[in-house]
Amino acid sequence: MKLVKLLVILGLLTAYIIPLVLVFSNFSNTASFYLRLIGLVAFVNTFVQLMLGSFRNFFKNNFNPLIVFKSHNYLGLFTLFLALVHGMVKAYSLGLLDVLMLEASLGVVLGVIALYVMIITVFTSDLKYFFKVRYDYNVWKIIHLFNYALFFLIYFHAKSIGTDFNNELMVVTSSVFLVMAVIGLIYRSYKIIKTKALAV
Repeated sequence: MKLVKLLVILGLLTAYIIPLVLVFSNFSNTASFYLRLIGLVAFVNTFVQLMLGSFRNFFKNNFNPLIVFKSHNYLGLFTLFLALVHGMVKAYSLGLLDVLMLEASLGVVLGVIALYVMIITVFTSDLKYFFKVRYDYNVWKIIHLFNYALFFLIYFHAKSIGTDFNNELMVVTSSVFLVMAVIGLIYRSYKIIKTKALAV
């Protein structure tokens, strides 16, 4: 089990290292570079969040549950901040109102929809975690299933207009992310169906 834990840690670190090395290999001290960097980190964060959520029992059983829980919540909040900066600056440069009203290219529209979904999922989670607002647990679970749609939206947004996604290594890395997201979705769906079957 220690080997599995080590491989998981290395896998999550690699998820950050490869994209960051690739983006910094074309470093330029420009606003465009920093926006790309912010968008890329938000993308990787979303993937990590999805893994923490999909396989939360594994992480809670093999790592400190409190740290996993706090990391999941704070990472979501940080990712939303990055996405807001990335999205709003980009939207302003393209025509803020048009972009927010989804009057833009498909790649941009996917990014805007992803931002809207992220606001909903992070906000509803923060209501429970930071403000202790209680509401139906099943509603919360349904809303958080949107995180899979969120990842796929960001993935295709990045593939459509992301500068760094032309790199072969990034294509492979993002494809691994996509496969893992699909596996996470299948596994989470299986757990939900199994739980409901046992409750009948």
